Parts: sequence; structure tokens; C-alpha cells
Amino acid sequence: MGQPDHLKIQSDLEKFGLVNRRIIPIDISDTEDLHNRVFGILGIEPAERNPEATKTAQIIDKMCVLYNIDYRDATRIMNGATFVMSRTGRIRNVIDSKGVHLISPRLAEGGLSLTVDGAKVFHGAA
Repeated sequence: MGQPDHLKIQSDLEKFGLVNRRIIPIDISDTEDLHNRVFGILGIEPAERNPEATKTAQIIDKMCVLYNIDYRDATRIMNGATFVMSRTGRIRNVIDSKGVHLISPRLAEGGLSLTVDGAKVFHGAA
């Protein structure tokens, strides 16, 4: 398999308002010690991580790409949002600052399931 085309990837991400993203190819076929390998490649010490900010940023990026929501609107929607977590530490639900259940990440393929109330919030943001 060839190397990814970083310029094309960045160009495609910019179409969704996602700019200044570091693109680092990581082979995830071998999950043994994956987190430590990723942290090593990124030059991040585990203590430096801000899990809440990381979760929020990941959801914002997915909202932009999967739902074609403007980055500013996605950021506003996620301002003050909280997460319902599973026992394994994965996000089960995303709740906005008003207590509305917006979305639920789908583990199987990485998508997001939008609730009816979430659709109303997103539609109001457009």
C-alpha cells in the first residue's frame, strides 16, 4: 500500500473548515501497545493529554465531516457539552449544555447516530 497524499487530505479537510490538522499515518493493524506508539510518534507524554478537550475536538471534527456542519457552529453546539461514558471509557452519548442528547458515536464504523432532538439543534445552527 502506498503512502497517503497529505496535500489532498489537507485540501479535503479544509473544505469542511478543518484547518491546521497534523496528518500522521499510523499503522493500526497491530494494536499491541498502540497508544504508546501513537504518543511517541506525536511526541506527547500521557500526562499532557486533556481527555475532555480531545473528546470534544474529535466530535466537532466528525460533526463537520459527517453532517457538513460549519466548524464555528459545531464548536458553538459543543460548548459546555458533556459525555455519557461506557464502562470501557468510550463515549456513549453527547449531551449539549441544555441537557439535550445530540448524538451517539457508533463503534462499528466510527459514524455518529443523530437523535431527533440533535437534528433540531443542528438545524437551528444552520
